[in-house]
Order: sequence, then C-alpha cells, then structure tokens
Amino acid sequence: MRRALLVLVFAGVVAAGAWYAVTRFRQADSAAATDSAAAAPRAPKAITLPALGETCGARCGVQRWPVKTLSDPSRELVNLTPVATTVEELAAIPRPGRFPQLGRNAPVELTTYEVTGCLGIIDRQPEADGDIHLVIGGLRDRRISLIAEVPDPGCEGVCQSGLGYLYATVRATLDSALASGRVSPECNNDVPLIQVTGVGFFDRAHGQRGAAPNYIELHPVLGVTFPD
Repeated sequence: MRRALLVLVFAGVVAAGAWYAVTRFRQADSAAATDSAAAAPRAPKAITLPALGETCGARCGVQRWPVKTLSDPSRELVNLTPVATTVEELAAIPRPGRFPQLGRNAPVELTTYEVTGCLGIIDRQPEADGDIHLVIGGLRDRRISLIAEVPDPGCEGVCQSGLGYLYATVRATLDSALASGRVSPECNNDVPLIQVTGVGFFDRAHGQRGAAPNYIELHPVLGVTFPD
C-alpha cells in the first residue's frame, strides 16, 4: 500500500514538472516571438500614385521621358511597394533587347527597389534634363555601381505625374545631408551611407559615369535616407 502511494506521488511530481516545463517553454516562445516581431523592420509603405494630370512644366528630357518620370500609360502597373535588393544583384540582371518609348520592360521596370550602398558621386545637372545623378556603389563589390536619378520637379512629365512634391522632398533631403556633412564620398569600414528607393529602369549607353554593366538605373528616385 505504501509502495503504491509512493508511486502515485512520484507520478504526480513528474506530471507537475512536465506541465511546468511545457508552460514555461510556451511563455518563452511567445516572448521570443514578440521580441522578434518588435525587432523586425516594418515593411516599407507603398507610395500612392496620384492621378495623371494635364501636360505641364518645361520641356526637359526626350529619351523614354514618360517612363523616367512615371507619366507613361503603364504607370498604373508599377508596384510601388519597395523590394529590398543590392547593387550587385541589380547589375547582374540581363539587359532586355527592346526599349519602347512609352512601354516598360517587365518585371524590372514595373518594380520599385530599395538599395543600400555607397554614395560615390552626386552630379547635379550632368545633362539638360535637370536630373540629379547619384552613383551608388555596391557594399560587397565597390567596383560595381549604378545610377539613381532624381527628376527636376519643374519638368514636363514630372509635373504631369503629380509626384513633383516627392522629388522636391528627395532633393531637399540630399541638400540637408550634404550641408550637415553626413555624406562622405566613400564608404568607411563598409558602413552603408545611403538607402535609395526607386523604380527600375534600363537606360541607353551615352557615356554616363558610374553606370551599371547592364545600364540599369533607379529612375525615378522616390526616396532617400541616410542610415546611422
């Protein structure tokens, strides 16, 4: 009888220990999941595309200008939720064989990308279209770079797109960062200096500095930040 009682007590202790362990593990897992969710970066918000307006602004660019300024007939097909990628990955995408004046090459020119890299060059007006050219170097391989362009808010197409305010904001952010001395011409200790959000675009070769091997660009640039 006494032996049976001891067995029952022992079994109860084991069951209680198992229940306690399972409960603690569940609480730990729940806390870890909560911490992980809090630490994880939030998905970037997509930009709202305004309605296309009437023709306005000064005549600036020519070559595929509507595509460059998001004033083309296919603009509604562009996914404005940024996809994180790298300079190296974008530079390795095969170059398409056709470049329609009013059409887009899917999927690249229908995708918005977010790239973190080394800000190497800022050209304010290297061409007559008034775009600001940013040369972004890769974090893994600085020999690879691509161009990101911020349109002039007063240009035709830019004005019509309804996004002139956005390009003006990007330009003001760049001016502020430059004035504060936060932008360096090179990466130090592999620290990313700039994060650029923009729509994929394939340009033609015309001697531009810092172009990717496949001449892919982020054009237009929709946002820039300077990570700490």
